[in-house]
Amino acid sequence: MSNIISLQLYTLRDLMSNDWQSTLKKVAEIGYKGIELAGFPTDAQTFKSFLDLVGLTVTGAHIAIDQIENEYNNIINFAKTVGFENIIIPYYAEEERSTKEACLKSAQRINELGKKLKNDGLKLLYHNHDFEFKKVEDTTFFEVLYNNTDKEYLNFEFDLFWVTYSGQDALEFIKKYQDRTSIIHVKDMNAETRKFTEVGTGIVDYKSIVDYMKDKVEIFVVEQDICFTLPPIESIAVSYNNLSKMF
Repeated sequence: MSNIISLQLYTLRDLMSNDWQSTLKKVAEIGYKGIELAGFPTDAQTFKSFLDLVGLTVTGAHIAIDQIENEYNNIINFAKTVGFENIIIPYYAEEERSTKEACLKSAQRINELGKKLKNDGLKLLYHNHDFEFKKVEDTTFFEVLYNNTDKEYLNFEFDLFWVTYSGQDALEFIKKYQDRTSIIHVKDMNAETRKFTEVGTGIVDYKSIVDYMKDKVEIFVVEQDICFTLPPIESIAVSYNNLSKMF
């Protein structure tokens, strides 16, 4: 399998808002082959032409579920024009997962949306934080999603920083749920502060994770929500260089 190292553009959100073209050129120059969107631009063809020029592809887009439902046709058209298939729910509102009943209703809603997207040639994924693993009555939101959705309609983009933050072993977790893993979010954790840090400088054992999953998952997405010690462009360069050596 030929793996793609992609970058979640939320990491560069301030730079993207100021000058998205020069920012994406820098991303490509570092060596990234893919980008993952946080939202989506309005002019799909202009965006696609620029990506072709600098040698980047879109590996997916984080889009809130309400927006997916309310702007469905625009999102479908954008994805097909730009040329990607992964539509990713990045977060889920607390009131829609606060009880077991609410979790079950949300799972049904997500499953139905995934079925609709599949019929239109796209794939629905869910991106986790740590709250999905917290108890809701006798279960968790993640357990409800995993057990009450069809893998034909929903798979996961597992963020292994948040898996680790929730107290689980990231490697053992990904082994257990590999059958529903479509993309891995590569985000590292500082050993002392438990805050975000560049990939390969923290405590998540990404070398073992890459060794185990590189033949099973194509896309590995770097993300760092906050860059504490380096400017964002320098931060993503360190993460890319460290991650690329693991393959």
